[in-house]
Amino acid sequence: MRLFVAVRFPETVRRAAEQRVVELRGALRQPSAGITWVPSEQFHVTLKFLGDCETARLPALKEAVSRAAAAAAPFFISLGGTGVFPPRGAARVIWLGFSDGACGLVSLTAQIESACADAGFAHETRAFHPHVTLARLKKPLSARDRENVLSSAANAEKPSCQVTCVDLMRSHLSASGPRYEELFCAPLTGA
Repeated sequence: MRLFVAVRFPETVRRAAEQRVVELRGALRQPSAGITWVPSEQFHVTLKFLGDCETARLPALKEAVSRAAAAAAPFFISLGGTGVFPPRGAARVIWLGFSDGACGLVSLTAQIESACADAGFAHETRAFHPHVTLARLKKPLSARDRENVLSSAANAEKPSCQVTCVDLMRSHLSASGPRYEELFCAPLTGA
């Protein structure tokens, strides 16, 4: 099973993020054939990507995610600005960040990383940057389009929501794109 741990959003936040996509589509000069936009029902923050996991390891993974979630208290996040990865050079991903709550996401990710490492899962070596992937690029953005992405959220709505749980998700890959399935939800119950 191809697995990841994520924070998903309520409909109000997904709609606001979807509006950002509409605005970005209008602001970009690059042909749309070079851009794959993520459907709004798939918007999430990946806290831990596990990749392919054997079914037999699922109970240990659920226990690790539950333990990490139980140690974290619920917190609020608010949508923020847009950006690109990598930050320098040829951009390949357009993302949406957070104006509030990014520290909570970083802390929660560290707890999940630690609990998963204790359960024998590989530790992520790259730094965590909380974001929602909006689009993947087959061709790099022009300098003008890059600037349009970075400035597009200046006056945008920045809705917030409370993070109360983390989800263990399964990704089903196909030619038409991934489909996500929730396997397990772990509530944040810390003080």
